[in-house]
Amino acid sequence: MKINGKSVQIREVLEVKLSRSKEEDSIVLKVCGYPIGIRRAYEAVYPKPTPPVVVSNVVKVGQKLDTTLDYNSPEYEQKIGHWLHLNKFFMLHKCLSVDKTLVFENDCSTVASLEKFAKELDDAGLSEGDIGVIFDAIERATRIEPKAVKEAEETFPVSLTPPVA
Repeated sequence: MKINGKSVQIREVLEVKLSRSKEEDSIVLKVCGYPIGIRRAYEAVYPKPTPPVVVSNVVKVGQKLDTTLDYNSPEYEQKIGHWLHLNKFFMLHKCLSVDKTLVFENDCSTVASLEKFAKELDDAGLSEGDIGVIFDAIERATRIEPKAVKEAEETFPVSLTPPVA
C-alpha cells in the first residue's frame, strides 16, 4: 500500500529480547501485531471444532426434536483444547514471520505442520516464559497507543470531541 507515493508500514514491528544468563546468549526477535483476518486464516487451516448435538428423548407428537449442543462433552473439550493450543502457535508463526533472520522448517499451512512448528519451538529451547514475553510484545504491537489516536484525531478535518454545552 502506498500513500502519497510512499510505502506504508501498516503494522508496527517491535524487537523483543529473550534474556539468557549470559548476555551474549540472549535472543532478539522481531514481531508484529496480529494481522487482519488472522482468525479466519487459522480456521481455514484448522476449522473450529463444534460440540456434539444432544437430542432430547422427550418429544411431543408433531413437534421438532429438542436439540442442544454439549459444550461439556469430554471429546469436545479435548478437541477445542487442541484447537486453542495450535491457535497459539499459528499466531506466533504469523507474528514472527516479519523477522527475516528466522527460518522456519514448517509453514503452518496444515494441522500437521502446526504441530511440527510447536515441536520446533520446543526443540529450539523456548520456554513458556519466552512465549509469554513474545506474546506481550505482539499485544503491544497490536494496540493503538493513545498518542497515535491523538495524532489521528488532529489530522481529522472535523473534531471527534462533542462540543461542550
